[in-house]
Amino acid sequence: MALATYVAKRLALIPLILFGVLIIMFVITRMLPGDPAAVRAGGIPDPEILIAIRKEMGLDQPVYVQFVIYLKELASGNLGTAFMTGRPVAEELLFRLPATIELGLVSEFIALIIGFPLGIISAIKRDTIWDHLSRLFGVLGVSIPNYYLGLLGIYILFFQLRLLPGPMGRIAILIEPPSHITGLYLVDSVLTLDWDALWSSLAHIALPAMALSFFTMAPVIRITRSSMLEVVSTDYVRTAKAAGIPERQIIFQDILKNAMIPLLTVISFSVGNLIGGVVVIEQVFGWPGVGLFALSSFQANDHNPIQAFVLLSVAAFLIVNLVTDALYGLVDPRIRYG
Repeated sequence: MALATYVAKRLALIPLILFGVLIIMFVITRMLPGDPAAVRAGGIPDPEILIAIRKEMGLDQPVYVQFVIYLKELASGNLGTAFMTGRPVAEELLFRLPATIELGLVSEFIALIIGFPLGIISAIKRDTIWDHLSRLFGVLGVSIPNYYLGLLGIYILFFQLRLLPGPMGRIAILIEPPSHITGLYLVDSVLTLDWDALWSSLAHIALPAMALSFFTMAPVIRITRSSMLEVVSTDYVRTAKAAGIPERQIIFQDILKNAMIPLLTVISFSVGNLIGGVVVIEQVFGWPGVGLFALSSFQANDHNPIQAFVLLSVAAFLIVNLVTDALYGLVDPRIRYG
């Protein structure tokens, strides 16, 4: 099957999957304890005020009626209103999404530039001190919660050493954010040649990105090592070594190329780790992204932002998996889409 046909079929399935997720999420949010109308009213509201708020929010209707109304609004591009802020959910997401994307991209970059070389070194230097240290690093990565690393980093690098700024958002208070082009402060700072904003943004994103990347880094190290070891033991690699081909050439032209498919898989699944981790890390560091908005909405029992966040997260995960599956064929021509 041609790649284009395969991609088209996968894209056609995404709305069906999102619809199923939406049904489950809609039911779960309605089963959560607490009354969103009472939360919005605050304190001990008057019963008449509470009835009016419930009617305004549509909570006086049966669940299936609420679901039909939500689907009609969703079809027109309306994700509802965030009653916590009084603004449309779509506007809130568009405003906060660049912060989350920037944090996710930087943390993924850190995980790859550290985890990938460590996995290679661990496989090449098998059973040496480098191998043991890399494996220890991988075990710690899946054992230590990222929020603990974030708090530890704040305590050591901010409170004790004063090397990095504390959990105070994306940029220093006294520095103006760069002119809005993409919403990514690092990119916009470079595009506008605003170097003060660039260094401040780098300093503020360093700690949360490192804390978020640590959990993603561990599987990258382990999968890279195991994939490399599997390829190293093949006949063609042993033949290449016996033929006197330089080890560097064997590593980069033969071993790495054939070890890429498992690595692509773990990178795609790391998106799920990022989505889950970003909610906690944004809370720890006061990062004004989608994750912090979703967590605040959950605490306030605000249904619309929670549903929008889940749909956005699932859609991102599905698209990343689709891109990964498409890349498989480019990395290994033997793969056929059927």
